[in-house]
Amino acid sequence: MLRFDLLYILILTCLSPFILLKILLDSKFRKTFLARFKPVIDTPLKTASSESPQKNIWVHAASIGEAGLAVKLIKTWRLKQPNLAFLLTVGTISGLKSVSQKLDVPVILAPLDFSFMVKRIQKRFNTKHLVLIETEIWPNMIHLMSKVGTVTIINGRLSNKHYHRYFRFKWLLKQTLASIKYVLVGNDTSEQRFINLGVSQNRVHKFGNMKFNLPTIAPKTELEQLYLKYQLNKQQPIFVAGSIQPEEIETVISAGQRIEHFDLQLVIVPRHPEKRHEFRRTLERLKVDAIFTSENRTININSSNPQILIVDEIGVLRLFYQIASVIFVGGSLCNRGGQNMMEAIAYQKPVCVGPYATNFKQEMDLLLQAEGVKIIEDSNTLVQFIKFSLTQKKAAEKMAKNGYHLIKENSGALIKSIEFLDGVILKNSSMEYYESKRNS
Repeated sequence: MLRFDLLYILILTCLSPFILLKILLDSKFRKTFLARFKPVIDTPLKTASSESPQKNIWVHAASIGEAGLAVKLIKTWRLKQPNLAFLLTVGTISGLKSVSQKLDVPVILAPLDFSFMVKRIQKRFNTKHLVLIETEIWPNMIHLMSKVGTVTIINGRLSNKHYHRYFRFKWLLKQTLASIKYVLVGNDTSEQRFINLGVSQNRVHKFGNMKFNLPTIAPKTELEQLYLKYQLNKQQPIFVAGSIQPEEIETVISAGQRIEHFDLQLVIVPRHPEKRHEFRRTLERLKVDAIFTSENRTININSSNPQILIVDEIGVLRLFYQIASVIFVGGSLCNRGGQNMMEAIAYQKPVCVGPYATNFKQEMDLLLQAEGVKIIEDSNTLVQFIKFSLTQKKAAEKMAKNGYHLIKENSGALIKSIEFLDGVILKNSSMEYYESKRNS
């Protein structure tokens, strides 16, 4: 652990002028950076469960998407094991905000990966097991928790970027990877990549992708409130562009404005609401008016010339997906790797993505094979897809159902993962015993 502490100190020292400047000029960065020290200072001195510490579980998620999976994991696991106690750490402020009110467990911002910080958190909550969501390899966190219990990665996924980055430092991470007890991956590609990094083959298990699980359907009353709050017309089609990056907004707006004769309502949900100033600059350049939901302006996009609604809020995208007529999932028209399109598809909506959804390559391959999603290249092809969804409704519905059935067929990874964690980790059952129970 000492070598990584020294490495972190060296990195921070070298970057200190830039960090200081960033702290002074960027309020978001300042808040996030300083908050990393807060769990060490002001987290209440209490354990999650003093009576049964072996059942104290530390779950760590990187950002909003992973935090959403963590919420599902904890809630579902608790139904099976009510006496379990959890600590959830999240890597970003936005992720923290998105889940802090959804769980009755301690939820804090993840500390910096210094050994003294990790030790302090572990001792305060007396955690004995660490569950990492997807790709979070923090050497000190993993090493320390492996000494007191077990470390498991669930829904393990290695994108091209992460894989090549970790592979470059394979020699440095050898001991860290050896400390991970099990890696539960979603697909063949990630399975092979973890093995290539040095994780023993007998510790890597393919359980499917937890993001293929069917989402919770919001009650009609909640959707009715959504229509009322944002003055949306149920009789007019709604185009939802979800998880949009600043560099994608011009394409989305251009396409939305070219849809004639449909009274299309355009709803844009940024991936990072705090980047609203970048969206504003683009809107000003395009001379386009839009309503930001964080503002106190009157929202009225239900008119003969509807305004664009930009939902710069967290936690409402799933609701807009449910009322959408057609959906575009962002981060995919620019080289960002794309965002999770499965939730949108699982709501049985016609969904399109850009050509750069590389973070979900295997999932996209399956969806394309099933004809459950469409790839668009630019504003012209986006216009074509929107018109297709609004005019060829039977064909669009068939596409939406194709995607939904694929997700339904592949669902169950969450339950399988919980059964594995419950049996192999908590009850110390052997892998052979788990496999026999699974196959019986």
